[in-house]
Amino acid sequence: MTAVNGVDRRSDRIGGRLRRAGAAALVSWAVVWLAGCAVPQPAARAPAPQATPAPVVRKIPPIPLTGKLLYHLLAGDLAMRRGSMDFAFKQYFDAARETRDPRVAESAARLAGYAHRKQLGLEAAERWVSLEPENANAQEVAVVLAVRAARNDKALAHLESLLALPDPVSGRALLRVAGVLAAGPDRDAALAVFKRLAQRRPKRAVVHLALARVAFQARRLALAAGAAGRALALRAGWSPAALLLAEVRIRQGHAESALAELGRVVDIHPRERGLRLAYARLLLQAGRIPDAVREFHVLVRRNPKDADAIYALGLLSLQAERPKDAQGYLERLVKLGVRTNEAHYYLGRIAESEGHPRAALAEYRRVRQGELGLDAQIRIARILALQGDVQAARTRLENLRRHLPGMAVRLYLAEAGILREAKRYRQAMTVYDQALRRYPDNNDLLYGRALIAEHLGELQRSEGDLRAILARDPDNAMALNALGYTLADRTTRYREALGYIRKALKRRPNDPAILDSMGWVQYRLGHYPEALGFLRRALKLSGGNDEIAAHLGEVLWADGKHAAARKVWQAALRRHPDSTALRAVVKRLAP
Repeated sequence: MTAVNGVDRRSDRIGGRLRRAGAAALVSWAVVWLAGCAVPQPAARAPAPQATPAPVVRKIPPIPLTGKLLYHLLAGDLAMRRGSMDFAFKQYFDAARETRDPRVAESAARLAGYAHRKQLGLEAAERWVSLEPENANAQEVAVVLAVRAARNDKALAHLESLLALPDPVSGRALLRVAGVLAAGPDRDAALAVFKRLAQRRPKRAVVHLALARVAFQARRLALAAGAAGRALALRAGWSPAALLLAEVRIRQGHAESALAELGRVVDIHPRERGLRLAYARLLLQAGRIPDAVREFHVLVRRNPKDADAIYALGLLSLQAERPKDAQGYLERLVKLGVRTNEAHYYLGRIAESEGHPRAALAEYRRVRQGELGLDAQIRIARILALQGDVQAARTRLENLRRHLPGMAVRLYLAEAGILREAKRYRQAMTVYDQALRRYPDNNDLLYGRALIAEHLGELQRSEGDLRAILARDPDNAMALNALGYTLADRTTRYREALGYIRKALKRRPNDPAILDSMGWVQYRLGHYPEALGFLRRALKLSGGNDEIAAHLGEVLWADGKHAAARKVWQAALRRHPDSTALRAVVKRLAP
């Protein structure tokens, strides 16, 4: 662990979240968003395909509106408004049987995707297909519902009908169907159908690409690579197939060769914006940040209003600790009126880190939506507390809890963190007690209370909360580390402490805080060489954390290496001149 007085050593996961929220957000946005990770959707609720194909001119003759048809439509609409999906579906299905209007059959088929009425849904979709045989969307829905109804022969027949439609409509529709089925619970059935289709249509590149996409989502990487390769063999330099093949080969562990080949395809299609953006994200995912930055710069040169590329460069500049560059990119987004929510948030972070709280508050107050909106509100509260108005900060967080009950735990943690930073430890304990009465099994709350209890000298309560976490989650590295460090620092149970820290380190071998704890317990056991090894590694991995530097200097001092200790402390103080941990250890050992 890090720092000097109990609670501060282990604040990384609780109060420290507020201090380092920007780093966490950068990981979240710069790695997840920039690397293009997909967000899985709830497959069980997925309806028939919703993507919009190329516009189709629907020539529908006048349909007589009989009393029976009108009843079914009105009853279905009313039932849907009331949430009675099964009854609504029955009414639309009866209406579809009553009329030759394809729009009614379409409504019945699509509603079936939500109501999980597979067989009847397929019947409605086929009714729609019979009324509009050249409507690609009708064939798409029929394929999906046939697969979900385990009617693979029918699915294959509808795919054949889809492929008989003119290009490029048929190809786009086929890939949409593959995407919907690959994201749903019927991947294996879909895979079987597309394999049969590829055997029937061995010369259609789009068929092999569709098979590759389903196989990739089903984690059948060899099959996906083979199908994507066949698509490329049939259509040389085809960027969608090249991109998918690169993703498959990266997943197989061949990142360098995959990216090199994809780079050649990008050179062949230099003006394909989507291809270059995907290539840049894959470079980023592979850790080739300078190469990714180069590609984002190309995108911005080609289109100075490319918001995705500008945003990427802003985040990467923040990650590289170039705040002025980042500020320039983010201000461009504000001027463009695109991604303004994210731009104002990160402009606030920059202002806050540079010691301009008023400017930070102004930026945070412009953040309105989503996860960043909530984090901005928390950061506003923290700035108010740092300016001395702790009560205003608490009132803001209490109001947020009332309006956002689903975020209550996070807001309790934020309030307790603010009180801890203000050294109001008893009030922080009260907040944790209040929160745990509502959420008694929440590990984050138990962990936070354990840290405060340890700081207040209530070691038995601290140990009890950490053991409660470990009783439910024996491999919780955070709790193992905290318990091990507390025992090493505040008791003489060093061997027991060593056991907990070893378990934590096994789960997170490169975690600087756990390496610091291991160094500290080795120091307590009198194993100075081992302690110094762990602490030096922890300091390097942490990027020069002041609290770890305080520990390293203390062990060097105890080992008689006074000059080396002073050198470590002085270097750390140049980076962290206001560090309480460093000043305390220097005052105690080398006044």
